[in-house]
Amino acid sequence: AKKAPGARIVGMPIAFGEVSGSMANASLLSLLAFLLVVLPSVYITPFTFSPHPVLLAASTLIASVQGILALFGKPLDRAQARERHLRMQLLSGVLMILGVGSILIHKAIMGKSLMPRTNHGVAGWVVVGLYVLQIIFGLAKHTVLLSTGQKVYRWHGLVGSWAWVGASINVATGTVLVLPSIPATLASAATVMLIIKVLLVGKNSSSSAEAASSLASRLIGKTAVPAKGTHTGGVQLAALAGTNNASASSGTALNGAADEQEVMRSEIQDP
Repeated sequence: AKKAPGARIVGMPIAFGEVSGSMANASLLSLLAFLLVVLPSVYITPFTFSPHPVLLAASTLIASVQGILALFGKPLDRAQARERHLRMQLLSGVLMILGVGSILIHKAIMGKSLMPRTNHGVAGWVVVGLYVLQIIFGLAKHTVLLSTGQKVYRWHGLVGSWAWVGASINVATGTVLVLPSIPATLASAATVMLIIKVLLVGKNSSSSAEAASSLASRLIGKTAVPAKGTHTGGVQLAALAGTNNASASSGTALNGAADEQEVMRSEIQDP
């Protein structure tokens, strides 16, 4: 179909160009955050302690991020995307448990109590509990979907977002507790940037207000109400000024693309 004069499509619904670029940027930022956490931790902290930040950073900043990004593939690859999401989150859970085990071993060697004594420690156990529950219900959700085609536990994606954000923040607070101010600030800043970047993947936000709205919608499980004349989906579509004289064929094409994007949005929010 021929594009209407003066119209512009934001988001490239067929090629998913902006989503792919955003995913690549998020992956690079996750690697940077991981290195900023791990390198100073290995260099500064005792060798009995350093496996803890290394394993937790690998779990949260690498494996979990890749598991989340796996859900932003093309609609035709949904089954493969779910399989990758499942594998990466299982890996994340294993790394997290190993990270918790390493800190318990370190405490035992140092003759310290195994019970958490800081807010960081308490929050860490809460996050571990959420991850375990997410893995259990995620496996159940995946099994039911494969066997019956029915989607259950639709809250799984929302709770998963909160669990990952909580785990990432706890990694950042951990660096503040054990690292000098400069490396701790760099690692924390990179982690916070990563959280924002990952939550905005698939969201086309051209202003800070739209970005804030997109972040809120991701964390409360609701889609922001689109402005008049726009369609808000996993990747937004917008027909800008000058479309009053658009042909009927152009309107049909845009509506079809909008419908495709609505399907994609629902798939991403409820993997």
